[in-house]
Amino acid sequence: MKPYLILIFTLLCTVCSSQSINNELYSLIKVKKEKAVVILFPCFPCDAKHTQQEAPFLKELENVEISIVLLNENQKLFLEEKDKTRIADLLKTIFKKHSLSTSNLYIGGFSSGGNLTVLMTQYLIQHSDIHPKGIFIVDSPIDLEQLYYNSEKDIERNFNETSVTESKFIIDLLQNALGNPKTDKENYIRYSPFLSSEKEQVYLKDLRNIKIRFYSEPNDEWYKNNRAKEYQELNTFQLEKANEYLSNSELILTKNRGYRANGQRHPHSWSIVDGQDLINWIFSE
Repeated sequence: MKPYLILIFTLLCTVCSSQSINNELYSLIKVKKEKAVVILFPCFPCDAKHTQQEAPFLKELENVEISIVLLNENQKLFLEEKDKTRIADLLKTIFKKHSLSTSNLYIGGFSSGGNLTVLMTQYLIQHSDIHPKGIFIVDSPIDLEQLYYNSEKDIERNFNETSVTESKFIIDLLQNALGNPKTDKENYIRYSPFLSSEKEQVYLKDLRNIKIRFYSEPNDEWYKNNRAKEYQELNTFQLEKANEYLSNSELILTKNRGYRANGQRHPHSWSIVDGQDLINWIFSE
């Protein structure tokens, strides 16, 4: 290769500080001088592309040499054991194939993705050599029993068409998979990431040696005007209870940060996560 071509190639490699890899299972933003890795689970109907569009902090993570794994694992509020095994195998393959380090690993999830974050982290700690140093849960309905009851309330008051449609879907999903919490409580104990009605927590009790953050934006006015919800029906209330159970967690309650990528005001959004503050937390001891 001619000297000037070598110089151009070297300059191009220097400029390209990261590379993007995309397939049907995941997307990867791999930085050159990796200092940490973050795995992200999307919301229920979402995928990796949606996460990239809606999570404004991703570029900030990339800029400080954090590689990001965006999973396409969705349409789940809980996981069967076979799902956990499959996802764990996928993560093992991703880390090996792309030479990612597990020494400074964090997992995060938005909405139902936060549920999967809790369940998968507990599984990884118990059954694999991939052990996250911390997790962050973004406005997630981690108490499936309360999610069922809150959905019943939404249907009964019939205030908002979108909310009613979503609540009917949730009731059907939970009813078909787990039954009614009044008569099938054991299923909810087995599958729910957290149950405020239970003293002993199946999953959170195994996460007491890692850092945990819960994010939520409890905009009472927005939820009353747009959904007619009371505070006790918000994901915030569930996350507060989980935070009270743990001694190694913190609850981040934001104000006026919740906006979708299209500019729509919505407290239930990836945008409530402040990028620089997340970075500080990742690199803190």
